[in-house]
This record gives sequence, C-alpha cells and structure tokens, in this order.
Amino acid sequence: MDKKSGRLRIWFTSDSFWNGYFGLMDAEVTGLRANVSTASGVFKSVSGTSFSAPIVAGVAAMLMSRNPELTHLEVKNIILQTARKVSALDGKVISGGIIDAAAALQAVKSGSVDVPGITSSTSIGGTVGSAFSYTITSSGAPTSYNASGLPSGVSVNTSTGVISGTPTSAGTFTASISASNSAGTGSATLTITVAKGTPSITAAPTASAIFYGQSLSSSSLSGSSASVAGNFSFTSPSTTPSTGISSQSVTFTPTSTANFNTTTTTVSVTVAKGTPSISTAPTASSITYGQTLANSTLSGGSARVS
Repeated sequence: MDKKSGRLRIWFTSDSFWNGYFGLMDAEVTGLRANVSTASGVFKSVSGTSFSAPIVAGVAAMLMSRNPELTHLEVKNIILQTARKVSALDGKVISGGIIDAAAALQAVKSGSVDVPGITSSTSIGGTVGSAFSYTITSSGAPTSYNASGLPSGVSVNTSTGVISGTPTSAGTFTASISASNSAGTGSATLTITVAKGTPSITAAPTASAIFYGQSLSSSSLSGSSASVAGNFSFTSPSTTPSTGISSQSVTFTPTSTANFNTTTTTVSVTVAKGTPSISTAPTASSITYGQTLANSTLSGGSARVS
C-alpha cells in the first residue's frame, strides 16, 4: 500500500473471497457477475478487478463532489474507515471489509471535513519487559496521528496511530494522543499504567555443601543468571537443614527494584555430617594391673559440635 500517494489497492469479491496472490489489499469491492453493456449493446455478466475498480472511482468521485476540499488521503481514509466489516476478510484486506458507498457519503459533510474526535480507550495497562500495543482510533477520517509523554521504550507510528514497543520503566504515565486532518486536530489524554516486570531465571545457582549444624547462610551460591541484573540469596538463610540433600528456596532480587519484582527458584543443598571439636579432654579414673579400660571411669571433659 502506497500511503504517501494515497492509492487504494482493491480486490474484487469472488466466491472464495481472496487467494492472497497479490498480497494484502486495502479493501474489497463487489466485482462478481457485474452486468455490463458490450459493444454490440448486449448486457453481459462479467467478473474481475476491472469491474470493481470503477466502482471505487465512482465512490471517490461522489465524495469529492460533496466536498471538493477533500485531499486524496482523506478520500482514501474515508473509504477504508467506512467499509462494511466482513469476518471472512479479516487478515485478508487491511480494512477488513467491503466498500460501502452510502456510509462513505454519510461520513462527509458537504463543503467541510469534520475535525477528528478520539474514540479509542483513554486508559490501558502494560508491563515492563513485555510487548505493548495500543491503536489510536478517531472519527473524522484522520490523515495523521501523534502522541507524547509515552513510557520509555514505546513510540507512535504517525501514519497508522499504533503505539507500540516494550516498556522499560514502571509507573503511571499521562500521554497526550491526537489525530489530525485538514480540518484540525482532535486530542485526548491517555493514561498508561506500566506494572513491574518479573525477571526470568535462565540458570539457577549452585549451592556449596555445608556441615550439619550450619545454617544456609554458610552455603555459597554461584553460577547463576537471569534476564536482568540482580543477586541470588537464600530465602530463609537462618534455616539449619538436616543431613543429606534437600531442596531450598532462593530469591532473586533485581538491581532495579523500581521496575522489576523479585522471583524465586530452588537449589539442592548437600549437608554432610559434622565433626565435633573437643574443648577439654575427660579425666580417667585409675585402675589396677589386670583390669581393662572398661573399669576406668571417664569424667569431666567437654566437646562442641560446630
């Protein structure tokens, strides 16, 4: 579609609607079994784009006759925006419908073009790190669009009115959106609420082994990665696990806590048996020759399990 020249690419209606051979068209026009007069004066039923194109030209001429001040882009937009929607044409023609001459004429006031009026929603939500899309819609056949005060990472297509991108900052943004044609500009305030994103953990950390009696804070976490910068730590670092291998929760805290939430995963922690340390050796009672050590009594002494 040539947006600068304002040309309309039209396909005629057939029993199968659209085969996609020529790519995506702007709209569809009934050009199936049209009755035309031949050179011999006999009417004949024919089909094809050659018979739908004159219909479009006729509609355009009627719009211009009602309002000669219309630009070629305004004529084009009026024809597309007033097309009668047909579900079978979704994704096959840009307008999603068949040209409606009566609706197009009703959209044009004799001798003047209506100032656009924003008709799209004035509030929308998004999430940091996720694709965002919003389309400015308007009455009055606008020829261009604009927007300011958008979240970082988001921009507007001034030809289509589509606001899209991937927000990089959380918060509530008050944007000004507008639609314009030769008659003037219509504007509105759009409130965009961008929620914090949730990072994805691409590689969980590895926990070093600890001994029985040590808390999780004694274990080191290494070899991790996530979709944004941040750090991993045990969710409950004071926990003292039993011997063996256990699954423990770790929390990822992003560096940019203003724009991202924390998230959790689990790691395996190996807890080995501990070796006590002897603080004070015990005192053994004396025995006589011939007695075994079992006859000696141990007293006192102390040990500590770390």
